[in-house]
Amino acid sequence: MRPYEITDPDCTSRIRFHESGKNSPFTPPSEAQYWATGQFVRFINWQCLNTRKLHGDRLNLTSPAIIAVTHLSHLEPLILSVNTSLAIHWMTRLEFYRKPIQRFLLQRHLTFPVNRAGSCIGTVRYALSLLAAGKVIGIFPEGGVTSGAQAVIRGGPIKYGACLIAQHAQVPVIPVAVIGTHTLNCVPPWLPFRRGNVWLAAGEPLTPPARSLNPREARRQMGARLSASFQALYQELLDQTDLDPEHAP
Repeated sequence: MRPYEITDPDCTSRIRFHESGKNSPFTPPSEAQYWATGQFVRFINWQCLNTRKLHGDRLNLTSPAIIAVTHLSHLEPLILSVNTSLAIHWMTRLEFYRKPIQRFLLQRHLTFPVNRAGSCIGTVRYALSLLAAGKVIGIFPEGGVTSGAQAVIRGGPIKYGACLIAQHAQVPVIPVAVIGTHTLNCVPPWLPFRRGNVWLAAGEPLTPPARSLNPREARRQMGARLSASFQALYQELLDQTDLDPEHAP
């Protein structure tokens, strides 16, 4: 049985999460399809993309964590999938499950939906179950594709979902800035001989505040640290690589 299923016909509101019995441990979905697709993505990445990385060793994960990623396009999951040691279960907007083909593919590549216009309790519980099972989850704190002053790398706002889940699970959040993915939405960057350019920087793991701290204040503090880390990573890419500010929309 899948860990969740969309129950309404147009995939716009309700989600039912199947819960294990009280005496049964949570069982995450199979990662076989994720890794099989990942091998193909690695080959394409090696053939077509020139990726400059800073602190890539911070993505060699051995324990549960939350990866918080900047969101300049919808291609960041592909980039992260070939640069991490563990499979990533991605929190994905419910709207992307509306079309049957998209839903079929997403459900087989370790995604789980979040309804931004309704209750997120089921999504949070499912994320906590994944972390308790030793898995890694990926979240886009900006809540959607951003650019300009709205981008977190330039001080734009973020949502605190990653901070909330991290505090409940007491797992670290690893901020990752990925620049250049917005230029990959056309054919030329995907031609051989590394015509596409991507810049990636992983930050120091951010430890969540203790559960004893007021939850609202804890989220505020961790959100401020997360935002500052994204901006610092972007500046580090500008200082230590050939990244030009014009490469970020």
